[in-house]
Order: sequence, then structure tokens, then C-alpha cells
Amino acid sequence: MHITGPDGKLIPYGKVYKSLVADFTDGTIPAWLETATKLAADATEVVGAGTTFEPLPGRGEMTVTAPRTNNSYADIRTKVKFDPTKFTAIKFTLESLQFAGNTWQTAQIGIKTSDSTAGITMLQSNTSGAGAVIRIYRSAGAGGNVDRPIKMALHTVGLAGDEGQNRKNISLVLLTGKQYNAAQERQFVLVMNDDQVGAYEEITGLLTPGEYICTARLSPLGLPAEQPERYIKTSKVKVELWSN
Repeated sequence: MHITGPDGKLIPYGKVYKSLVADFTDGTIPAWLETATKLAADATEVVGAGTTFEPLPGRGEMTVTAPRTNNSYADIRTKVKFDPTKFTAIKFTLESLQFAGNTWQTAQIGIKTSDSTAGITMLQSNTSGAGAVIRIYRSAGAGGNVDRPIKMALHTVGLAGDEGQNRKNISLVLLTGKQYNAAQERQFVLVMNDDQVGAYEEITGLLTPGEYICTARLSPLGLPAEQPERYIKTSKVKVELWSN
């Protein structure tokens, strides 16, 4: 999925490159990004709630805490949307990512529509075991969602503390194949952990167009009262876009 420029050097995914970066060093969120929390399945989402910062001279981190109720969630997501038919690749990176807790929760990182009807996500829940799945969102008429199990995990079941909660640099890459003609287009999902490949799945023919956002979400499930608070912590959020 690489092409070569006039100088003979490799150009990853496309000739035109753009990036959006939020590093939280001053304790603020840029205009293209937002956070949100929701108290329960039937509650109203509140943008910006549950969000705290540790700006410099601290570690330059942001934390979004989920309410301690079943079917609540904490979200980090882009406000801007991306049309996958206009890009050859979309890469979503969260550095020093920590999904706090390792049971009674669903964690996911996605490049998808806000209503989860199109796009992809890397998801790990109580039911997906020690590893996550790559989920390709599809309508019921198209056969419904497709799950591809992978060995990489977003949180490690049964381990406590930072080690079990996986402070990682995780990237989810959607390769659309748009640098080729229609007959040769092939779509892939690439997951990277600290610059090592954690999963590589071909999804040709399964991707549904739409207005995609990049999102990370943590959802407590049936959270017992004795369980600690659940939160997403990250030191940097980055979206990279390639096109021709």
C-alpha cells in the first residue's frame, strides 16, 4: 500500500498528507476534537463533562471519566468528519492510551459514522475474551456487522494497575485503496501498538461509505458498586489523512 514519488522515495498511502494533533500541554482541547460522557442508556449525552487535564509542567495528559452506572460511556472523538472515498488512508492514533479497568467494560477505537452504521472499530468487551475484534459495520440488508477476532488486546483481563490497563501508543489505520482504479481497489485495516503491527485484516467489499469520525469509547457494563471508576487517559490524539 505504498507508492513511490518522483524522487524514488516511498510515499505512504498518498501524495497529499494532512494531520490533526492534540497534545493537551496547555490543558485545552482543539476545535476539531471533543469529549463527552453519558450517564446511562436513556440519558442525555453531555459534551465536555468528566474531562480533566494534567497540563505542563505535569505530564500533559487528558482524562475522560465515565459515570459509575451501567450503560454509561466516556468518549473522545473528532468533531470534523471524513469521507473515506476522498482519502487513500485514515490513521487514528492515541498515545499513552489507558482504558482504566480490565473487567465489566467495553473499550473501542473506531473510524466510523457516529451512529455506528458504517466504518470500522477495534472493540474488546467482556464477551470477546483476551483479545479484541475488528468490527466492520454493515446494515442488516447487507448481512449485518462482520467481526474479525484478533490477538491484540485493549485491556488485559485479570491484571491490575497500569500494566494490566495497557498504557500503549495505539494506531488504527483504514486503507481505502483509492489510489488504485476501481477494479484494483482493496481495503485493509491495520492496527499498530507501539509501532508494531498488532493486526492486519483485509475488508475488501465490506466497507460502507459514510461521514466518518475517529472515536475512542469506554463503556462500563453492569458495573458492581465495589469497582473503581473507569476512564480513558491519553497524552496525545492524532488523525492523519492521505490522499492523491
